[in-house]
Amino acid sequence: MDLSNDLPSFNETYTSVIHFNLMDIVVDSEEVPLARTGIPRLTLLDTFVFTEVFDSVELLISEEKKEILLNSQEYLSLKDNFAKKGSGLLKLNSRRPINSALWLWQAVGGLDKKRIGQPKFRYTSLFPGMYKKQPKSVDIVRLCDPFRSQNQVTLSKVPWNKKKLVIARDQRDHFFQKKLHDDSLLVAISSQTKEKFAEEYGVLQDKFHVIWPSVGFRGDISFEEDISTHGAPYLICVMSQRQRKDPVFVINAWARIATKLDLDLVVVGRVPMDQLIKVAIERFNRKRLRIFEFLSASDLACMQRGAVASIFASRGEGFGLPVAESLFQGVPVIHNDLAVLKEVSGEVAELFSLEDEGSLQEVLEKLSWSDSEYVHWRRISWERGSLFSHENSSRAWATLTSKYARI
Repeated sequence: MDLSNDLPSFNETYTSVIHFNLMDIVVDSEEVPLARTGIPRLTLLDTFVFTEVFDSVELLISEEKKEILLNSQEYLSLKDNFAKKGSGLLKLNSRRPINSALWLWQAVGGLDKKRIGQPKFRYTSLFPGMYKKQPKSVDIVRLCDPFRSQNQVTLSKVPWNKKKLVIARDQRDHFFQKKLHDDSLLVAISSQTKEKFAEEYGVLQDKFHVIWPSVGFRGDISFEEDISTHGAPYLICVMSQRQRKDPVFVINAWARIATKLDLDLVVVGRVPMDQLIKVAIERFNRKRLRIFEFLSASDLACMQRGAVASIFASRGEGFGLPVAESLFQGVPVIHNDLAVLKEVSGEVAELFSLEDEGSLQEVLEKLSWSDSEYVHWRRISWERGSLFSHENSSRAWATLTSKYARI
């Protein structure tokens, strides 16, 4: 069942979110404090949605990280959202084992009701077997990247400092295979992810559901046609040079034609300066290229919203949150021709190839940020971005969980 398409149209307004009596959920929240990227950030975003859908949300965390969570901006924001809603409970359960102990708990069947009670739903991502099977509870396993791949390396072929990662991957794979044979809800973050899981595990795609991640409440912002008040025009690139992401490609391609564009570049993430070409370093020294290793969530949203366009370059993603975040803010998106990124942006993005730097430069040279065509591009980006609102995601999660809640 793919719920990413079972969503309101762009222009639908939201007056309420579906609620069901006594609906509660436990969320594995060990990595939520200081969540910045990847699965921890996805868990945080899903938890915001759960505060809208469920009457009670219980954050499961270890005693060691309890104080970190209580003092985090993430926890305060979740509390504020419950306060705004005016109903429901946000609870804290610090009986979660630390990660190293949780591997052993999975081996003996998972956490039982003495630690987590009997909620209607139990959410996890990195530990598929963390909960002991209970007849009154439904497990939700959030799927980002397959726990196995056809080309994965074996334990004997990796150095000692990498063996822990291989063992963790193999354990996740083992426990996930068990989930394939029970009645857990397997919820992928994209149709592309669903297809990968089905292929890697040799099961039918209808075993999986799809609900896209959401990035914010649409009611908090409004569409802006004019960005002239944001100062000197700039492009933004949100990603570090790691794994499959490639901001260096973007920076060097932009730098070679920067004098033609009269557009600065802002990069949010870690970038190895020794990989930048000479002209890029010169632009950096002149502050026409600005690189921030980290920005707070509010500062990042402000920086994204003020950009002329957002550029994203990756050789492999489960979803592509920076693309969704930019569209949500009504910022036009430019990304490479990766299938999952095209799933996120629909037909509103400009595409380039990571095999051809000139293809990105051609797109950048076409940018015209002051005419009516650009305003139209911003508007259709804004409309596409409504699909990544917490309101939309709440509707999808409410529809799915209402069908599987056990009495």
